[in-house]
Amino acid sequence: MKRGLVLLVLGLAACSSNAAPAGPPPALVTPTMLQPPPVYALIGHRDRLQLTGEQIESLDSIAIAVEAENASLIDELLAKGTPTRSQSGLLVEAEGREILEQIRENHRGAAMAVGELLTEQQQTQACDLFRLNGQRRAARPRGRAADPAAAHSVLRAMESRVWPSCAQQPTTDDEG
Repeated sequence: MKRGLVLLVLGLAACSSNAAPAGPPPALVTPTMLQPPPVYALIGHRDRLQLTGEQIESLDSIAIAVEAENASLIDELLAKGTPTRSQSGLLVEAEGREILEQIRENHRGAAMAVGELLTEQQQTQACDLFRLNGQRRAARPRGRAADPAAAHSVLRAMESRVWPSCAQQPTTDDEG
């Protein structure tokens, strides 16, 4: 009986150690988070957006620059991360989060450079194109619990992250 009590006390003492609390859980990084803004999609719509030759060259330069900036960062992130069981993503700890934030910052810089390059009318058309593609994606059948309102809010957040100028523009369902 005494022996059982002693083991119980030792067990409880071991469980209540004064070790530092664990840090934040690892972040899940999906492949889409590592992709640069879809600059080449804009170039693909050059006729509809009425892009000039100079704008096309500048857009191409922006795309090449962000890919070059991020190439070594992505390699470093892949080396420091742990693939998920399904191989659909990567789990990164604190040092990987810093790299991920630098990649995001590079993407934001590229998106801002694109916004400065396009006219206001071209920005509006680019947002409309992005919304149209997002609406098509959202209209596809999903799992049983798919919520169209939630899908819409996610698409709005994504489009404003990719093209910051889209955040200031109302959508057709916001206007009516």
